[in-house]
Amino acid sequence: MLTNIRLLQQSKFVIDINGIDNKKRFIETDSYLLKHVVNKLKNGFSPCIIICGSQRIGKSFIGVWICYLISKLFGKEFIPEENTFYEPLKAIRKIDKVTKECFLIDEAGDILDAREWYKQTHQALRSIINTQAYKTMLYIFVSPFVVDIDKSLRKHFDFLIRVDSRGRFKTFRYVKKYDEHNSNYVIRRRFLDDMGITMGLIPQPLWNKYQAFSIREKEKIRSKRADDIDIEKKKEETFRDKWL
Repeated sequence: MLTNIRLLQQSKFVIDINGIDNKKRFIETDSYLLKHVVNKLKNGFSPCIIICGSQRIGKSFIGVWICYLISKLFGKEFIPEENTFYEPLKAIRKIDKVTKECFLIDEAGDILDAREWYKQTHQALRSIINTQAYKTMLYIFVSPFVVDIDKSLRKHFDFLIRVDSRGRFKTFRYVKKYDEHNSNYVIRRRFLDDMGITMGLIPQPLWNKYQAFSIREKEKIRSKRADDIDIEKKKEETFRDKWL
């Protein structure tokens, strides 16, 4: 059993996830978020979670924690090098090749151009939406602001995690109701959890592996961005030398 997940003023319940990987497994938890995520997975859907909040308050940590738990329920290990993406378009290329996996699509902080990241995120979301009804996957997006994602795509998120401070977050479920009058979806958020999480909930080797991978990937992005800037500067200089 997976234990020690604390929720204020709510009692524990046990989720039977038999049917996800044809083995009888259980998760003992206080989190209604995890209960709803597992229920969607059991029904063959691919839930989408968005984690938002300001920088350096543990958004990625919460994403890794959820991926670790759900991967266990799939009977797998969460491998950061294979299932974490700082460039969302890379996730698209892998979607059709796997099933019963957790994808963590994380913004790379201030080193990645925000417009480029959200452009890639929109493309990734469109591909993911097309697979949600028949792929058993879990997709987690990490972003400072939900409103920066197009409203037409936001309605496809199933859950919102708002990180208020380090180790403290609230979770909500998006309730999607069809409105026949305007042929649109009305999004209403339903409160689920108010939770605290500590480092002890993730195996230290896993977190160390994630951090090492994160540093390497961000260095690559930073280097590529610097190279792109140099190329643009050279183009401008060539243009000036030729025409001015």
